[in-house]
Amino acid sequence: MRGAAAARPRARISVAVEWRELWRIEPRPFDAALVRLCEEAVREETGEATRLPSGPLHDAAEMVPHMPVVMMFAYSSNGLSHCKEEDTPAAHLETSIRAYLRLVEKTIAHVAAG
Repeated sequence: MRGAAAARPRARISVAVEWRELWRIEPRPFDAALVRLCEEAVREETGEATRLPSGPLHDAAEMVPHMPVVMMFAYSSNGLSHCKEEDTPAAHLETSIRAYLRLVEKTIAHVAAG
């Protein structure tokens, strides 16, 4: 995929492109049950739930070996994240908070069910 992305500018402006892996960390999958509960909570609030891969090494990834983990992302205007232009409108924050509370309730019920 990255080769195809580099082919267009390489052909257009006659530059050489070389790919070299500088650093790699193995994926750290989140807890399957929590991912399912998170998707349910988000879907119940928004009507849909999209799985997003996360490239940045969030604190949650560091916790994967120690406990069940999941992350829920809030909408970010124009898809901008980790920059000063990042913004989430109040209505989306409210929806995210409701979805998060649903996830907390579902997680408590899941743990209680054992």
